[in-house]
Amino acid sequence: MYSQFLSKLKGFNPNKLAIVFNNEKITYADLINHISFLGKKIKKEIPNKSVVVIHGDYSINSIGLFFSLTEMECIVIPILSSNSEEIKNKIKISQANFSIDALSLKVEQTKLGLISNKMYSKLFEVNH
Repeated sequence: MYSQFLSKLKGFNPNKLAIVFNNEKITYADLINHISFLGKKIKKEIPNKSVVVIHGDYSINSIGLFFSLTEMECIVIPILSSNSEEIKNKIKISQANFSIDALSLKVEQTKLGLISNKMYSKLFEVNH
């Protein structure tokens, strides 16, 4: 189900320019299709309502991931820095469960995510 924002995007002329990034011109139709494509891809690896770090820039992948994750009711933490200590610190502070590299689209579970899953599994075993 599309959020109000994505529904509004669908109302724009699909051939009009939505984003320009590094001389790449993206129409509203391209943007909506990319959001849908990324949503299908990441739903296989990230549960709804997760806390997710996007390590990227202002590319169509970063923007598409942001909107795909918000559709999944995730908390999204965009990180633009390439400083590894700063990235680790932001992941720790945000208590992110997953991290996505916007360039490669590689999804990784954070240490906190691994701990949360182990705790959930034990809780599930106890209650069932």
